Amino acid sequence: MSQLGFEQFLTKNGSRTAATCYIGIITIAYTLSAFIFLCGTLQLWQSISYVEQMCQVKSNDVVSTSGGSYWRPSWKITLTDRTSGIELIMDGVITASNSYSSTWEALRVSRQKKIDQSFPCYQYRSYPLIGSWTWHWHEPTILTVFGYIFAFLVFFIIGTSLLKLRTSYQDEEQYGRKQRESKRSYGMLQSTSI
Repeated sequence: MSQLGFEQFLTKNGSRTAATCYIGIITIAYTLSAFIFLCGTLQLWQSISYVEQMCQVKSNDVVSTSGGSYWRPSWKITLTDRTSGIELIMDGVITASNSYSSTWEALRVSRQKKIDQSFPCYQYRSYPLIGSWTWHWHEPTILTVFGYIFAFLVFFIIGTSLLKLRTSYQDEEQYGRKQRESKRSYGMLQSTSI
């Protein structure tokens, strides 16, 4: 697309489709950046507030999702204190967040954690305000937070740049239109005075 074509795409008054498309792109960029910011904030909160223990696997199984067409690996666990190795009173269930289309695939993943073996597990809230404390196999990391920050910045800069381009090209077009109108009216004024 040439420079003139890009400017027309940004500012063309007669074409509602181009303006709607461009505003849609800006809206999507800002919406994605807001969503990524929220996910990054959640990940930061989880990485600061988690509790680490050892979980001894008592059994492994699969559970159906609400629709029944996907399956998730599931483990019944007994918590042991990480430092002393003393078995705690609590038993729990860890259900993976990944879903699989076949029970065999989900069962294969669940059997990767052997029965009567202990693995590090982490407790944090899935959602800070409404979520309950649940156990997970994966430790929330600050590195993931930096990934979210980077993605947020990318989409925010894209949205802001496109918005700035649009306003600057619209200002230039309006200035050029005023110049053309003043020349036209000056030409009409001279032609009527002769």
